[in-house]
Amino acid sequence: MTVRETTMPSARVRGLAVATLAVALLTPGAAVAAAPVPDLPPGALPVVGPVQVRDQVRALLRRLPAVRATDVGAAGERGYAPVIARSGVVAGTGPGLVAYRWDGRVVTHFPGGPGTRTEAVAVNGPGQVVVHAWTDDGGPFPQLWNADGSVAALPLETGSGSVTALDDRGAAVGATTLLAPAPGSGGYTAVVWRDGRVHDLAPGGFDAVAWDVNERGHVVGLTHRAGGPDNTGWVWRNGVVTDLPTPPGFADTTADQVNDRGDVRGGIHIPDVSAGTHVGAVWFGGTDLRHLGANPGWLADLNEKGLAVGNLWRGDELFTADAATVDRRRVTRLLTTSGGPSAAAAVNDLGIVVGAERRAGRTQAVAWVLGVPVALGAPGGWSDVVASGATGVDEGGRAVGWVRLRSDGADAPARTVVWDVLRRTGRSRTSCRGAAETACCAARLRPPAARRGGDRGCGARALAALLSPPGGNVPIAPRSADASRRRAAAPQPRPARGET
Repeated sequence: MTVRETTMPSARVRGLAVATLAVALLTPGAAVAAAPVPDLPPGALPVVGPVQVRDQVRALLRRLPAVRATDVGAAGERGYAPVIARSGVVAGTGPGLVAYRWDGRVVTHFPGGPGTRTEAVAVNGPGQVVVHAWTDDGGPFPQLWNADGSVAALPLETGSGSVTALDDRGAAVGATTLLAPAPGSGGYTAVVWRDGRVHDLAPGGFDAVAWDVNERGHVVGLTHRAGGPDNTGWVWRNGVVTDLPTPPGFADTTADQVNDRGDVRGGIHIPDVSAGTHVGAVWFGGTDLRHLGANPGWLADLNEKGLAVGNLWRGDELFTADAATVDRRRVTRLLTTSGGPSAAAAVNDLGIVVGAERRAGRTQAVAWVLGVPVALGAPGGWSDVVASGATGVDEGGRAVGWVRLRSDGADAPARTVVWDVLRRTGRSRTSCRGAAETACCAARLRPPAARRGGDRGCGARALAALLSPPGGNVPIAPRSADASRRRAAAPQPRPARGET
């Protein structure tokens, strides 16, 4: 029997995915039987790696100082992951459901009234935060919390609404019920809030949701249509809805994220592989399908250069995965220090991946820089860490995540932490020499068959510059804040709508 959700989506789905995966990383896996060779649609990617790091690079990493960690000064409600904008502004949900924002210096709590519960669901580069509010009258009721502290309610025709993403111009997308929905719609429909008004995107079908919007105003989402597959992923451009193209027999798709190039991250149902869920996929340019093939797994994030990160379920263990990067040519498993399970949560335009891996029986926050895993430690004085994980990363190399301490108690909320993976300066231009050395160093870490050209005169100095703590020059400058936009924050083993 097919069961569909009857409630609107919430950012809590993503937060619960983080918590679920963290527990999975701590749990030894059970053996599962090998599956037969599946029938795959075109576009299946080969899986390679993990790429081994040279001895001299390992020696360099041992000499580098630890990444600087900063206590944000706010605890996080269980199941709610903090999110970070490309500009470094952090938003989260504290104990008792109280939304907060951190601008790099000060934590500010959402000015809700007595009895109001609030949840931060998205943040953009200028520092605007979308907050879901619940009152005695129900909810969620979406609110736009501006950087100057003012609050504007997003208009609703009836009932409640749910926001999933926010662009730098303040346009939000999600789902809501409408007084006069488009023909064939039912329950709720995909909408965009822009210029103080709510607009029905009219993707057809019923229970439609808009999941993301890029800076060009293109929206991606998901709908159900009578007589069609359980899920249909689509792209909305300039008033026109276009379904994601699929090979015959593989029409069941999801669309979760779109970058400014028009690449779409989502999933495709492959009956012989995914058994009721979706296999991670990217439609490059919105049309060229590439997917994980016979490797069950999901994709968690997509950067502006078309690099996705995700997680492959381990074939010999249940509920354990390997973090991986995905481009147009291949899937590359990421290296871990112990060879144990790992999870990728997010990637920025520099290719820095953040997430977690299992080390010595506990979950450890990790950043992968040029494919090299770098442990993200706790702020000074925190010596009793029992688990940690990174959930997002901005364009300057600042990661956000959580740390749980034994001294806080088993039921206490985790503490929100940011890590400066790269040194941050005020420079606005890229150092040509530094960029060249960095590219050379990245080439040096690839498998021998994938290298192009020599690797002389690079590697150690470039990698040292990338991984050094704040202070001094940086070989690659952060992207400007006005080009920032909200980035999806967590790995998402999110059940596809329409699962059995």
